[in-house]
Amino acid sequence: MDDDGLLDVGGLDARPSTIIHSGSALHYHPLLRRYFTSGINQDLIETLISAGGQHDSTVRIAIDTEHFMRAEDFQDSMEKDYWWGPTLSSEALDDPHQTGVTVHADPDSGLTHEYPRFFVDWRRDKEGRKVVQMEELSDEPSSTRRGLRLLRYLHAIRDTNNGVFVHCDGAVRAYDADSYTARSEKQYVTGRESATHYRKLFRVDGAISTQDWSDIVARWFRHNRLASEYLKSLRPDRTDRLSE
Repeated sequence: MDDDGLLDVGGLDARPSTIIHSGSALHYHPLLRRYFTSGINQDLIETLISAGGQHDSTVRIAIDTEHFMRAEDFQDSMEKDYWWGPTLSSEALDDPHQTGVTVHADPDSGLTHEYPRFFVDWRRDKEGRKVVQMEELSDEPSSTRRGLRLLRYLHAIRDTNNGVFVHCDGAVRAYDADSYTARSEKQYVTGRESATHYRKLFRVDGAISTQDWSDIVARWFRHNRLASEYLKSLRPDRTDRLSE
């Protein structure tokens, strides 16, 4: 386990639904469940394992340190979502001038529109790489736990010279009522310190293809149509700047 509480699954029998080790089935962290309460997000885990299985790449995933079961008692299940969209544009991702904050908003947020806004912030770091942060706002009932609002967050770094991502991690930021109200009034991705609690859940380091990165984004923000809408907006035939 690293300092963020993530387990390096390299060399382990890591499966989309569990990790089999020494006769036991180790469960993934509860915050990796769909809506934080249902079954494990197997599509996301499978994509992370695949992306981290490349040469010189690593993948670390949070596990449930309080619960496990005998491997022989574990029963696998399968859930599938259908999602689609145009291929991402590497030209837009690798353009050093296409930076800034994009906000996708749903004016009909409510019972059937659980995610009112989705934030994407592209910037350049000191090494000339492009860094992206993504965070959602959520009115989905299961996102409120013990008085805290749980929001999914993703951070990634892209090497624009080689046209690949070199790092990607996902976390859940938890806000109490006051901090969530303050967060909702801001039109940009907030800093880590603004959340009441923070829990990193996965991390991939190494060469990550654009396709794998887009799959991770779509599957981490599963059910959030605004995230899928953003991915669709990065089409080769679009010339809009990311900051618009």
